[in-house]
Amino acid sequence: WAMRAALPHRGGDTLPANRYGWTRVDKMRQWCEDRRECVGFAYHAGLALFYPKRRGSGFEAATATWDASASGSGWQFHYLEERATTTYAELGAGACVDSSGRPPAGYFQSALDRVACRRECSFRDWCGGVDFRAAAIGPGRCTLHTSGRQTDGIEGWEFRGGGNGGDIVAPD
Repeated sequence: WAMRAALPHRGGDTLPANRYGWTRVDKMRQWCEDRRECVGFAYHAGLALFYPKRRGSGFEAATATWDASASGSGWQFHYLEERATTTYAELGAGACVDSSGRPPAGYFQSALDRVACRRECSFRDWCGGVDFRAAAIGPGRCTLHTSGRQTDGIEGWEFRGGGNGGDIVAPD
């Protein structure tokens, strides 16, 4: 865990949770560790307020700028360093296929942009990368690639055994 006695300008979206439900930082840290989508939390020591933040929704440790006016105000920002940076490497353009020319298994959905597609992958430990194709008009198409096995499913996503052309990225 890392902690700053300030708030980032972009802390990310707040996760739905009872902000008064915790009384100790260690309990909030454990709650966050147990939820892959949690990157960390804003905490006010004097008021015992906790605001858990969604991973991939705005806070990036490497590029964060901090609000100097929050220093000394009682606010702290605690974050899991390994979740606070999501980097992707562009692997190429075209359809995502294996060495035999077969597309990998994955979950497919329309109506996402490239950033949202990557964020969906970041939330899932089974996701090995994304295949995104932007549309000329309307939403793009996103495929979250699995290790070749179908997972328990994702509501609103269709499981397919193939990729869908476009720019290919994978988490580093």
